[in-house]
Amino acid sequence: MIIGVCALFVCTSSLYSQNTFPSLDPVDIPCSGNANASPRQLMEAAIVLSGFSLESSQAKNALAVYDSLVTKLSSQYKDADSATRAEAVLTLMYDQVLTRYELPQSSMIVLFEKGTYNCVSSSVLYACLASELGLTVQPKKTTGHAFCQVNINGSWVSVETTNPYGYNPGQRKYVSEDSSRYAVVEARVYRSCLSCSLPMLVSLIAQNRAADAKNQGDYALSVQLMLDRLSLLQNAPTAEYEEALDSFLSACNNYAVNEQRQKNYVRALDWLILCKNKESRYWSDTLQSVYDNTLFNQCAEYLNAGKWEEASNFLDAYKKYASQTNVQRLSVLVFIKYIEETSYSLNPDAALEFLEQVKSNPLTEDKTISEKITSLMEYAWLKKINSLAETQGYLVAAQTASQALEKLPQNALLNRSLKACLENYAVQVHNAFATLANAGKYTEARRLLDEGLANYPNSTVLQRDSKSLSSMGY
Repeated sequence: MIIGVCALFVCTSSLYSQNTFPSLDPVDIPCSGNANASPRQLMEAAIVLSGFSLESSQAKNALAVYDSLVTKLSSQYKDADSATRAEAVLTLMYDQVLTRYELPQSSMIVLFEKGTYNCVSSSVLYACLASELGLTVQPKKTTGHAFCQVNINGSWVSVETTNPYGYNPGQRKYVSEDSSRYAVVEARVYRSCLSCSLPMLVSLIAQNRAADAKNQGDYALSVQLMLDRLSLLQNAPTAEYEEALDSFLSACNNYAVNEQRQKNYVRALDWLILCKNKESRYWSDTLQSVYDNTLFNQCAEYLNAGKWEEASNFLDAYKKYASQTNVQRLSVLVFIKYIEETSYSLNPDAALEFLEQVKSNPLTEDKTISEKITSLMEYAWLKKINSLAETQGYLVAAQTASQALEKLPQNALLNRSLKACLENYAVQVHNAFATLANAGKYTEARRLLDEGLANYPNSTVLQRDSKSLSSMGY
């Protein structure tokens, strides 16, 4: 089975806390980057990608078994025709090593120790052994399967390595000496079946292990395995190298996203910075997007908690690697929170003075900030107007509203506030007028009305009162 590694598609410390991050240096693979590696070197690479040093006892034992298979095949079939040699390799694999198929089992060590295999590990073994016998092998891979083809007299013959009778599927294979029993392995046509190099076939071991690691939440191991795979394929055909690079970058992305999901924003960012600084090829538009999203999420968390200073400091620390668009966006949000929190903490006069001073900042050219300043000034003026209405009366409040409209012309809320203050002022004058008129103090009532109309000449209430008083001769 071939498992793809898919991308996951969102307390401050110092930068580059790299001591606990996956290594960005691949392990030592014997034939790394060698497009002309020998079959044994490829087997050694397969063992290393299975997670074992060549100095380990497991690796030495596995290679001893491999060497014994090569010796047997060479001694018995060296001079045989290509078809006999090709089928003999598969037969010997099942006679000497392979015992049980398990879908997720890609490890070459497990294959040699327990006989457990899958399509990848058995194809690697077949490809190496057949190549040792001088056969030309063409590995094949599909979305979820791998097998081999071998060149027999100019024609390609398929080998389903997961079946002891898988040589040339569709043909009868007699399994008894008297030819009374036979087996037929179905010949299958795979969609999206691609030829690949022997190193690419070997690299599928690391790909499968990386997918298993990701599924188990071990994103660090997934990164390391994909890096080792990339190292093996660094001189492979362009398409294979680019596939390996994309898979590695996907693993790096998954590691960062996993940290971000746990709100380990600093670790996610520091990890991405390590990738970017290591090599230019270790960066992509996707990783840039993850970096920007992570930076945004941490700053947003600070801002939502009212901690604009922390957000500002964090942005300053990590903006070097962020996209200019994201830096501008966050700078606007931080500045808005700054003026918002500051103005709310001041009395109306101090807030208005502060907001006037803020207008000199170049950031206020941003439409969002400009609109926010207007909104905050509106809020401060209304707060001042309401306070004056309670303490000094509606006329003073109305006069202040008029001043506010000089600063913020045609502001709907301030216009409504001015009108409300004047109407309430007119009601107060009317009530006082009525009290005086009812007491027969018409001269005082007239003086009061004239003053009220001078302050609010458009008041229909006061105009009506004035007309009524005039009809009485006052």
